Amino acid sequence: MVRRGLIFLVFGSVLGLVLLPLLHARAANGASLYISPASGSFTVGSTFTISIFVNTSGRSVNAIEADLRFPADKLQVVSPTAGSSFVAVWVTQPTYSNTLGTLNFKGGIPSPGIKTDAGLISTVTFRVRAIGTATITFTDKTKVLLDDGKGTDILVNTSGGSYTLILPPPEGPEVISPTHQDQSKWYRNQNPAFVWQKDEDIRGFSYIVNQQPLDIPDDISEGSLTQINYKNIGDGTWFFHIKALGATGWGGVSHYAVNIDATPPSSFPITVFPRKRTVVRQPIIAFDMTDQSSGVDHFEIKLIKVGGNPGITTAADLAEARKELTPFFVEAASPYPAPVLALGSYDIVIRAFDRAGNFREETGNVKIVSAIFTPFGDEGFLIRGGIVITWKWLWIIAGACALLFIYLVHFFYRAHNEVEAKLARGVWNIGHKVAEDLGLLLAKKKEYGNKNPERKIVINPDHGNNA
Repeated sequence: MVRRGLIFLVFGSVLGLVLLPLLHARAANGASLYISPASGSFTVGSTFTISIFVNTSGRSVNAIEADLRFPADKLQVVSPTAGSSFVAVWVTQPTYSNTLGTLNFKGGIPSPGIKTDAGLISTVTFRVRAIGTATITFTDKTKVLLDDGKGTDILVNTSGGSYTLILPPPEGPEVISPTHQDQSKWYRNQNPAFVWQKDEDIRGFSYIVNQQPLDIPDDISEGSLTQINYKNIGDGTWFFHIKALGATGWGGVSHYAVNIDATPPSSFPITVFPRKRTVVRQPIIAFDMTDQSSGVDHFEIKLIKVGGNPGITTAADLAEARKELTPFFVEAASPYPAPVLALGSYDIVIRAFDRAGNFREETGNVKIVSAIFTPFGDEGFLIRGGIVITWKWLWIIAGACALLFIYLVHFFYRAHNEVEAKLARGVWNIGHKVAEDLGLLLAKKKEYGNKNPERKIVINPDHGNNA
C-alpha cells in the first residue's frame, strides 16, 4: 500500500509539473473583457458613461460577442453608441432592453483580425434611476473568437463594474432620521421619524413622503415644526422631500431616503444530495431563495441529531449529549457540504436572513445509514458494519456464485434443447389434435344421440385420426 501511494504521489507531481506551465500559458494568452470606469459614485437623475474594452493578449481575434446585464430598477440606457468601435461588421445590430436590463454586442473583424490591448467595443450612457449599488456584469454568453479558422473561444477573464448611486446633495434644510440613520441600510422599523434644521428667517416648511426619489413638495406650508413621525410605512424605499419658506419665497429641496423591510424572506426548499437516505457520510445540502424587498443577506445552518443517546449514564454524559443535540448555527452558502456525520437521523435547520434582519427558518432531514458492503483495505469487506468477510472468503464466494451461474446456464440450455427436440418431432402437436378430436366426438354425439350405442370411436395416439 505504501509503495502504491508513493507511485501515485510521484505520478501526480510529474503530471502537475507538465500541466501547470500549459495552464499558465493558456491564461497568459487568453483574451479579457473589461469595463471602464469600473467604479464611481453618481447621483439620482444624473448620467454617466462606461466603455467596453477587449484585450486580446497579443493574439489575433476576428469575432466578439459581449453580453451584459445591469439592474433595470436602478439604471436606464439613454445613449448606446458603437460609432468609434473597432468592430468592422456587426453580425446583428447592438441591442439593449431597459425592461430586462440587457446589452448585447455581436460583431466581427475581417481576416487577419485584430490584436489590441484596449480595443473599444462600444460606449454606453446610463441614467441613474434609484439609489443603491448597481453592478454591470458579463454573462456566460460572452465570447472572444480566435482567427484560426475554427472559431476558438479564448476568453479567460471578464471584469464588470460596480457603482454607488446616491441622492443629490441637499439644497434645502439639512435632514436626518433618528430611526433610520443610514440611507443605504435596510430597517424593520416601519415608523420613520425625520428632523430638520430651521434658520431664523424661515416661516414654514412643505414636505412629503413617497417613493419618487426627486419629487418636489407643493407650495403649501405644513407649519414651522422641525420634526415629523410617520406610522406603518410599507416595505420598500421611501423618500422624504422638504423645502423651506423664507423671506424671499420657497427655497431648494432636500431629499432623504429610508429603506424599510418588515417582511420575512419567502419560503424555500431544502434538497439533500445524493438523497435524504444515504450511505454518504458527508452529504451536500442545497437551498436558495429570494427576498422581494431588501434582498438576501446570508444563510445560517445547523444539523441536530435525532433521538436519545443510550450511553447516557451520568450528568457529564447528559451535558455532552446536550452539546451534540443543540449545536450552534453557522453561516453557510448553497451548496453546503455537511461535516462528516455518524450513522443516524439528523434534522436540518436553515435560517435565511434578509438585509433588514428578518429571517425565515426551514427544516429538512437526512438519514445516514450503513452500506451493505463496506471495503476496509487489506482486511476485506464489512456487511452492515458487523459481519467481516475477508478477501479469501470473498473470492471463494465469488467463485461459488460463478460456478452456480454456469450450472444454471447449462441446465436451462439443456431444457431448452429438449423442448426444441419435442417440437421438432411433433410430440406436442398430439395434444392439440386430441382436443380437435374430442370436439368432433361431442359434435357427433349431439348429432346422433343414442342411436348407435354399440359403436365405438378409437383415437390413434400416433396419428391423431379417428378409427
